[in-house]
Amino acid sequence: MNGQENLDQVPKSNDTPEDVNENVSREQAIEELQTQSENMEVHHHPDLHHRKKHWNEYFLEFIIDISCCNTWLFCRKLPCGVIKYLK
Repeated sequence: MNGQENLDQVPKSNDTPEDVNENVSREQAIEELQTQSENMEVHHHPDLHHRKKHWNEYFLEFIIDISCCNTWLFCRKLPCGVIKYLK
């Protein structure tokens, strides 16, 4: 693979110096990104041990969700009812 890279770096007769510089800068950017990815720290999630939820906690969450949805629906319908009442 190094032979392939060396062939790409050799300027061709129809290449301008700007093209050669652009190819070299791309290769430098690729090498820089590779070294950055090699030096990255790995983020591990901590191993958290939670206590098991009881059925009454799930039931309480369900009641809270239902009450939130009902409150949202009530607030959405309230202006329509007020407008109809005022007409």
